[in-house]
Amino acid sequence: MDRHKYNYNFSAEYYIRTKNWLLRPFYSMSHRYEKKTNTLYGYNMPDSLGMGDDLLPSVTDNLMRILDPRNSYRTEQHITTHYLSFVIMLNYKRWKNRKGNESRLYIRVEPFAHTYEDKRMHFVGLIDNRRCIGRWLPSPRFNSSYNTPGYRHELHLDYSMTVNTPDMFNLIDMMFDSDPLNIHLGNTNLKNTLRHRIDFRYRADKWLQGTGRMLSANAGYSHVDDAVAMGYVYDKTTGIRTYQPDNVDGNWDVWLHVYFTTPVDRKRRVTLSTATEVDHGHNVDLVSLDAAVAPSRSIVRQVWARENLRMDYRFGKNKVGVRGRVGYSNVRNSREGFQSINAANIDYGMNALLNLPWGIEFSTDLTMYSRRGYSNRSMNTDELVWNARLAKSFDKGRFTVALEGFDILGNLSNINYTINGQGRVETWVNSIPQYAMLRAVYKLNKQPKKK
Repeated sequence: MDRHKYNYNFSAEYYIRTKNWLLRPFYSMSHRYEKKTNTLYGYNMPDSLGMGDDLLPSVTDNLMRILDPRNSYRTEQHITTHYLSFVIMLNYKRWKNRKGNESRLYIRVEPFAHTYEDKRMHFVGLIDNRRCIGRWLPSPRFNSSYNTPGYRHELHLDYSMTVNTPDMFNLIDMMFDSDPLNIHLGNTNLKNTLRHRIDFRYRADKWLQGTGRMLSANAGYSHVDDAVAMGYVYDKTTGIRTYQPDNVDGNWDVWLHVYFTTPVDRKRRVTLSTATEVDHGHNVDLVSLDAAVAPSRSIVRQVWARENLRMDYRFGKNKVGVRGRVGYSNVRNSREGFQSINAANIDYGMNALLNLPWGIEFSTDLTMYSRRGYSNRSMNTDELVWNARLAKSFDKGRFTVALEGFDILGNLSNINYTINGQGRVETWVNSIPQYAMLRAVYKLNKQPKKK
């Protein structure tokens, strides 16, 4: 596929400031052009017949006979956007007492943020089609933060709404079957996608200062209306999947994450860290397993819960530690033939960083990766992975030589399994699970002389 594209943009803004307030009118304009040419032949064209060669008429006629007209096309697309917004910002500080016990409130509001998007595409292939979309898209935003007196606690609350127009290529009313087992159709009735997102973040700032402790948390909610799903119909007799984009409602996510670190002993040599994360997703897609039936809503409910524990012990410039992580996945769907997933991933191991004689630094980690609860037995595995690194620095740290070994025991599989939003298992193959590498690094930066 050949591509040619360019873009340009400019913006203008004006600030109106007072003691605690700031008003900012803002305007920006951008334009993007992209031309794509996709030429597909019935069989592989010889390298000697590249586009830069002078082809004889007989060769050109032969290429036209083997050209796949349905899947060969040219598209030209112009996208122009105009963004207008009026930002209101409040930055308010208040002194609570003579000791400097200050609080702070910050609010940033964009209630009048709008984008006018003009999309124009010319499709030339088996059909000649011109499409144009010109729409106003609201995108209000709200950002706020509050520091309690003395900056002991910090709280953030953010909200945003975004509207996205459909991909112009998906609006072309054509069938593309260059892959006969995966056929793609267009949909001229696609709607805009509307997303709402709200985030809350908390951090203990000066409340835990001097104690060696750290505490933070975040929670949020995201909701999508008219999300674009690439729905498909699967024909069991032929193995053909026919995909077509369509809008679907009901996609949302909610999450809560908490992180805490604290020293265990008075000298703060031993540190305990914990991270607790819970995510719940409601994923709606369009699926049909019968070639005679149109795709229907496939609702998958997912719960992910993860707990990470880590303990480190420092002595001098050395550090050793142990860690463990438990992750639980629950995936459910009422669709016929769907097998619910209740699986756990468990990792545990140790790590060390040691400064040896003659300025040699040795670091290593040993971890057992275990998976349980999958219906496919090949996924319920135990893999003990050992990594190590030896490093030596010269010339006051400017030059470093390091020897690294990854998966020294050779137990790590080159196949990785993941579960996507619809509960389907996807397989990824890595080419080099085990390797050794010798690295040499020289720092060219020069520190300025002290005055």
